[in-house]
Amino acid sequence: MSIRITNIHKKFHDFVALDNISIDVATGELTTLLGPSGCGKTTLLRIIAGLEIADRGRIFFDETDVTDTPVQKRGIGFVFQQYALFRHQTVGENIAFGLTLLPKATRPTTSQINQRVDELLELVQLSHTKNRYPHELSGGQRQRIALARALATNPKLLLLDEPFGALDAKVRKELRGSLKQIQREIGITSIMVTHDQEEAQAISDTIVVMNHGKIEQVGTPNELFAKPNSDFVVDFLGL
Repeated sequence: MSIRITNIHKKFHDFVALDNISIDVATGELTTLLGPSGCGKTTLLRIIAGLEIADRGRIFFDETDVTDTPVQKRGIGFVFQQYALFRHQTVGENIAFGLTLLPKATRPTTSQINQRVDELLELVQLSHTKNRYPHELSGGQRQRIALARALATNPKLLLLDEPFGALDAKVRKELRGSLKQIQREIGITSIMVTHDQEEAQAISDTIVVMNHGKIEQVGTPNELFAKPNSDFVVDFLGL
């Protein structure tokens, strides 16, 4: 699914969080919103998801205007910095949770749900953890399970908000490689928020550099690092 974001503007009281933002995300790409804290990247992600309402502007999924579509009808999977797994449920039950909430007419059978859980556990290489509880897993394993749960209902779009922020450097590096491999394997359009330049460079197809609610530059990792177009981009990327 392709995404088109046009002239998104958002204020919180007198603070302009987003100032006429327009972005295109191609089908199957992983696009990263990169910038310092407070630049508007998480607000933009929440507007794409439908968790925040823009003051102006429109959002299109495959040319369908979803600006006023409720979050639960946008076909989105979420992965957050804090894993948000249910502590009282097993890994398998966590992954299955979204499937059990589907309307009766479209809800898979118990057998189909179990099969889907097994497929996703294999995808994230954690089949052996199905009957464990979140507290029995490492941080990296919990985040892989959070990714599996986000993919359970076959969303058209995957949104990731600082997904590796709570992990140490070594685990973060390993997990971002896994994320990119999985994202490419299933071909899901993805948008990630991060303030980590190295992370963005390592896994992004396209990077959107943001500052003070505006877009400074958009390009592939190679384009940004080879031809930064402003002092801010040079400084932020450490060039």
